[in-house]
Amino acid sequence: MSWIMTHLYDATKKNEYLRNAINIWQKDISRLEAGPYNRVAELHWNIAKAQDQLNEHVDSSVNFNKASLFFLKEAEKKPSMAAFYREYSRYMEAWAEFEKAKQAHIEKNYMEAKDHYQAIASIFESTARWSYLTPNYQAWASLEEAEAYSIKENPVDAIRLFNGAIELFEASRASVQTKLDLIDEYERENGDIIKRINAQLKEEEPSGSNPAAKDVEEKENLNRILKSYAVRREYCQGRIALEEAAVMKKRGEIRESSRKYGEAARIFSHMLSSYEDALTEIQPFYCISQAWQYLTQAEAEASPEKFGEATKLFENVKESCSDEKTKKIIQGHTFFCKALESGSRFDDTRDLKHLSEAIENFENAANQYQRVNFLEASEHAKANQRLFEAYGYMVKASKEMEPQSKAAYYSMAEKLFENAAGALRDSGYHDKSDEINLMLGRVRKEREVAVSLSSIYSVPSIISPSQTYPVPLPTVESAVGLEKFEKAEIQANSLVRNKQCRIGEQVEIDIEVVNVGKGKATLLQIDHLLLDGFKVNKVPTWSRLEQGSLILRNKALKTQEIEDIALTITPYRKGEYSFRPLVVYKNDSGEVSYHMVSLDTITVNEIGISDWIRGSRERKA
Repeated sequence: MSWIMTHLYDATKKNEYLRNAINIWQKDISRLEAGPYNRVAELHWNIAKAQDQLNEHVDSSVNFNKASLFFLKEAEKKPSMAAFYREYSRYMEAWAEFEKAKQAHIEKNYMEAKDHYQAIASIFESTARWSYLTPNYQAWASLEEAEAYSIKENPVDAIRLFNGAIELFEASRASVQTKLDLIDEYERENGDIIKRINAQLKEEEPSGSNPAAKDVEEKENLNRILKSYAVRREYCQGRIALEEAAVMKKRGEIRESSRKYGEAARIFSHMLSSYEDALTEIQPFYCISQAWQYLTQAEAEASPEKFGEATKLFENVKESCSDEKTKKIIQGHTFFCKALESGSRFDDTRDLKHLSEAIENFENAANQYQRVNFLEASEHAKANQRLFEAYGYMVKASKEMEPQSKAAYYSMAEKLFENAAGALRDSGYHDKSDEINLMLGRVRKEREVAVSLSSIYSVPSIISPSQTYPVPLPTVESAVGLEKFEKAEIQANSLVRNKQCRIGEQVEIDIEVVNVGKGKATLLQIDHLLLDGFKVNKVPTWSRLEQGSLILRNKALKTQEIEDIALTITPYRKGEYSFRPLVVYKNDSGEVSYHMVSLDTITVNEIGISDWIRGSRERKA
């Protein structure tokens, strides 16, 4: 029933179907208190994946951890399969960390997210099956740390870490490609065997059978990850350009900063035209980069038109934003741009209407920033507001004829200038503070309003793009592999006795075959069983040896059933031999699949003189 719910969700994207599926899985768990524990683990795995789709990352993490614990309990219950289930326990542990990383990222706790990604990398590095994924999560850790430094206004370290993420993503790309090549090579090597067996089965069974592709979901996920690396590289390059632009702006290199914002916009524009899947995540960065390009260009040129264009772009970003805090920050940017546009028009026209509009919009911007605890930006907006209010008093003083009122206006203006200079100094804008103090000196001396405000008011570079819009989450990676347990799934352990032997000595090989899947497995044969240099002495009575393959006579294995296959072989040639037997089976649907068994290397030595003498004495005795 649960699979119907998940299919309905895939078709409609209605959350109620996933919640129904979760309820079904939870009922199944309550019926399986005594085990088998691997089935309970798989049910928690299903629930965790569904909760991830529902963006319930905390709950998802809890269920991945429960899956990990139940795989561990199954490992304790079945010592012969302990290594297999411990690997899956670690795999689930990694995905529990992944969900924690996503939640921390959403909450903008980027350093915490970095710690979780580093934990994932360490877990995967400790496994045999998934170690190739290690650099991918090291890259994500570096990316999260870069975002954290960006928010802290430490662009130098942010740039270093974005560059580090690019290098690690490249290392991951190479690692994933190598894994895919190995899977393809493995399938090619064993493809002829599967074709031959299928041909035999079609002769025996007119309905025929189908080859089962190995690890389809894992391969599809790896291909998606592989395709994502180009997007991730360009994203990091775009972010580096944004950080470099912020550095230039803080240094007062406004035109160079504008060009760098333009470079970032071009990178994000290329991503939008090249990667359709990146549209939702990258579109805001493109708009923000453009907005800052126009803002800095407007600041350099004192252009009200450019400020107006920046305002429109910020409004576009706000419309596509779902996060309330981010909406308020964007709204603050919008008010700030409007204030600068009005201030620029006042500088051109000396129309007091524009001065009033600038003061009002600076106040609105400060209030918006304060609502989201964006205090430095709020203080910067207030400083600009006071600057314009001071100028307004200067205008009133210049028109006032009564000496006492005139002096009062000048006095108010001077206090506001001093206040604005102090606020900008406290915000780190010492150059602007110094300019206001110079202007204040001229005002005190000349008592005139002929000075221009355009060189004083400025866009606060303290506003980081990371604070402007939520940065992308990893949307490609997923906890694949669960589908393999839905049908028959053969795993095997092996034990080689006397693996250091001499020519003529018997070697015993035990292969324990286990069906860890839910469906029935029909064992067909074991291929790649023998190498030149050995002869087979003994096989199970219910099997037969035929042209180097051990025919298993359609031995049936139900779920969780185990079959021990004991072999005795004798070497007749010196050397080191690596066996990779292939257990071939079919599931209930008639799909033929296989599992490669890893055996320890067998080292065969010649019989030495001392061995011959010892053997001769033993025979005489």
